[in-house]
Amino acid sequence: MKRLTSKLIGRRTLYWGAVAALIATAVAVRLADLAPITQLRYIAFDTFQRLSPRSAEPPFLVRIVDIDDQSLGEIGRWPWPRRTLGDLVKRIRAAGATVIAFDFVFPDAEQDGPCALPAATLSSYGFTEGCKRLTAEGTGDAAFAEAIGAGNVVLGLIGRVGAVGGTPSVPVRAGFVELGDNPKSHVPGFTAITQNVGALQGGASGFGALNWFPLQDQIVRSLPLLVRIGSTLTPSLSAEALRVALGADTIVVRSASGSGEAGFGGDTGLTEVMLGELPVSVDARGQVWLPFAPYARARYVSAADVLKGRLPENALRDRIVLIGTSAAGLFDLQATPLDAAVPGVEIHAQAIEQLARGETLVRPDFAAGLEITLTTIAALILAATTYFGGARLGAVLGAVAVASVIGLAWFAFTQGRTLIDPLFPVIAMTGVYLVGSGILYVQAEADRNQVRSAFESYMAPELVKQLLRQPDRLQLGGETRELTIMFSDVRGFTAVAEGFHDNPQGLTALMNRLLTPLTNAIISRAGTVDKYMGDAILAFWNAPLDDPSHPDHACAAALDMIAALDALNEQRRSEATDGTHARDLTVGIGLATGEAMVGNMGSDLRFDYSVLGDTVNLSSRLEGLTRTYGVGILLSQSLVSALETPLAIIEIDSVRVQGRRTVEAIYALVGNETTARSEGFVAFSGAYAKALADYRAQDFVYAETAFEAMSDDAARWGLNGVCELMTNRCRHYKQAPPQSDWDGATDMTK
Repeated sequence: MKRLTSKLIGRRTLYWGAVAALIATAVAVRLADLAPITQLRYIAFDTFQRLSPRSAEPPFLVRIVDIDDQSLGEIGRWPWPRRTLGDLVKRIRAAGATVIAFDFVFPDAEQDGPCALPAATLSSYGFTEGCKRLTAEGTGDAAFAEAIGAGNVVLGLIGRVGAVGGTPSVPVRAGFVELGDNPKSHVPGFTAITQNVGALQGGASGFGALNWFPLQDQIVRSLPLLVRIGSTLTPSLSAEALRVALGADTIVVRSASGSGEAGFGGDTGLTEVMLGELPVSVDARGQVWLPFAPYARARYVSAADVLKGRLPENALRDRIVLIGTSAAGLFDLQATPLDAAVPGVEIHAQAIEQLARGETLVRPDFAAGLEITLTTIAALILAATTYFGGARLGAVLGAVAVASVIGLAWFAFTQGRTLIDPLFPVIAMTGVYLVGSGILYVQAEADRNQVRSAFESYMAPELVKQLLRQPDRLQLGGETRELTIMFSDVRGFTAVAEGFHDNPQGLTALMNRLLTPLTNAIISRAGTVDKYMGDAILAFWNAPLDDPSHPDHACAAALDMIAALDALNEQRRSEATDGTHARDLTVGIGLATGEAMVGNMGSDLRFDYSVLGDTVNLSSRLEGLTRTYGVGILLSQSLVSALETPLAIIEIDSVRVQGRRTVEAIYALVGNETTARSEGFVAFSGAYAKALADYRAQDFVYAETAFEAMSDDAARWGLNGVCELMTNRCRHYKQAPPQSDWDGATDMTK
C-alpha cells in the first residue's frame, strides 16, 4: 500500500508540476511580450475590426482635398507652385472649412526660377523688367504664407532619429499641462526634425507630427497623440487639428500617478490626454487605438475641382479639411486592418473623427494583468477538471472556456470598444489541456499495461477488456463485496509426485497439463484466478467487475473442471506404455458465497490482487470435506440459496467446521440443469433427503437401512462414498447414541 501511495503521489506531482511549469512559462512569455505573441494579439484585434468595422457614412466630419492623379494631370506635376497652394488654401477657407491641415512638410524655400539668374543674363534676355514686377508682387512663399496666416491652418512636421548638433528648435503652438509623472519618458522620442521653411511657419495656427508607428507587418493600428522631439512635447497632426478646431490653447497630459492609480513598481505611463475639454484615453505611450472604417472615396474631393471652381456647394462647410495625396506616384500609401493600401492622409482623417466622437478603441493599462490573472485561474480550473474528471470532461470545459473567452473579448470590443486579447488565454488553456491530458493518457496507458499484465493470465479476456475500459472499477485500496470463492486441490498428488522423483521435468509438464484445463475452465466462466499453491487453486467471482450470476458461473466452472480432469485422465491412460498404468488424478472443490475483502494486498515490494475473509476459509474447509465425504464438489448453504439455475444438488449433511461457530449445511454438486431434471436424480435426491431426515431425527435404524439400500444407485452420482459414510455413522450411533442436545450436525472442528 505504501508503494501504491508513493506511486500516486509521484503521478500527482508530475501532473501538477508540468501544469505549473507550463502556466509559469506562458506567463513569462506574455510578460516578455515577444514579437510572435504581440503579432497574434494584433491578428485577433484585426479580426474583430473586420467582423465589426466602424461605420463611416456621409456627411463626414473630416474631408480630404486630394492631390490625386486627376489634379496632377490638370494642375501639373508635384510640387506645385506655392502661389497655387496658397490659392488652394484660400478657396478651401472660402468654402467654409473650420481648420485646414497639411499632410506635407515644406522644408525648402521655393526657387524663383529665371529671376535667380545673374543680372547681366536677365538683361541680355530681356527678363529684367519682368522680374522686377514679380519681386514687387512678392515671392510664392510669401503668397503661400499669407494664405496660411489668414487663420486656422495646421502645418505638419516629421520627427527623425539622427545625430544633430544641439537641441532641435521645435515650433509648438499648444501649451502643455502635465498631471503626474513626466510624460516625456514614455512617448515616442526623436532627436531631429524636418519642418517647414521659416517663411511659412509664422502664420500657422498649429504644428503636428506626421509620424506613426506600424508594427513588423507594416500595418497601422494606432496613432500617437504626442511625440517628443528633442526635449519638446509635440502633438500629432490629428491632435493639433482637433485642438485648433476646438479653439483650445492647452493640452493636458495625465499619467497613471496623476490619475490616483497605484503604480506597482513605479511610473506606469500615460492614461489620458485632454484636447481642451475633450478627454481621450491613451495607452502608456500616449497612443490611441483606431477602430477603422472601410475606405470611402466619398470622403475625398479632388484638389483640381477646388482650384477650378467645380467644388459642390457646402462640400467643405464646417469641416476639418486635410490636404493630402492619393496619387500612387507620391508614395503615401499605408496598410490598415481593413485595407491593404489607403492614402496616409486617410488615417489622420479617421483618427480626427474618432477623437472628436469618442469612438477610439481602448486597451486598458490593466489589460495584460487581467488577461494573465484570468488565464492562470482558468488554466488551473481546467487542469483540475481534467485531472479529477478525465480528459473528456476537461475537453468539454475547455471548449466552454475558449468560447467564453472569445465571447467576452467580442462583447468588450463591440459593446465597449475595449481590446481584450482572446488568443493568449486560448493558447495557454489549450496547452495546459494538451499537456495535462497527454500526461494522463500516458499514465492511463501505463495503468492499462499493468492491469493487462496483472490480469490477463488470471481472468477471461473479455473481463480484462472491460477492466481496461473502466479502470476505476478496480479499487486499488481494496473493498468488501459479495464473492463466490473456489478452493480446489488434487487428491493424493504427493504420491503422484513421488513417482517423478528422478524426472522433475516430467512433473513440471504434468503440472502444466493439469492446471491449464482447470484454469481455462475458471476463466471461461468469468472467474479470476487468485493464486496457485502447488496443485491447489484459489479463484473467485464477482471481482474486479460485477457478475450478478457469480454463484451459477462458479458451479458451472466446477463441473467443467471435473469434466476436464476426466478427459486428462483418459489421455494419460491412452499414453501409458509397456504395461504401466498412469494413476488417475482426482480433484476436490469447495465453493462458498459470502462477503470477502478483495484488492491489492501484500508488501511494499510485492502485492497481488487477492481475497481475504471468512468465506475464503469456508471454501477451503469445504474442499477438505470432499475427502471425508468422497465427493468432487461441495457447496455452502449461502451459495445454494443464491443460485439462479436449478442444478443437480443434494444436501448431504450439516457440519461444524474449524473457525466457525454456526452449523453449515453442505451440498454436493453432481450435475447441471439437465441432470437436475432427470427422473433418476429426482428419485435419488428424494430418497437421500428422507434418509437424512431420519438420521437427524435419530431414527438410525431406518436411516441405516435407507443409506445402505441406495449405495448402488449412489455410485451413478458419485455419492457412494457419502452413503457408505452415513451408513457407518448410523451403526455407530445405534451402539453409542449421541448426547441429548445433539442437533444432527457433524463436528469437524476436532
